[in-house]
Amino acid sequence: MYWWVHQMRRLPSEYIALSDADKACIIAAVQIKIEADKKQEREAKRAGKKGKRR
Repeated sequence: MYWWVHQMRRLPSEYIALSDADKACIIAAVQIKIEADKKQEREAKRAGKKGKRR
């Protein structure tokens, strides 16, 4: 719900009014974004560690 309100700039009532299929698509998109963000964070940490080796 946070993502819907703050990132998509939509009202909670709009989310509640959506069909179950639309809600499922939104939830799946959010989960994919979370996984991508975690992967990017892991890669950034790994890249930071590589630069410190000598």
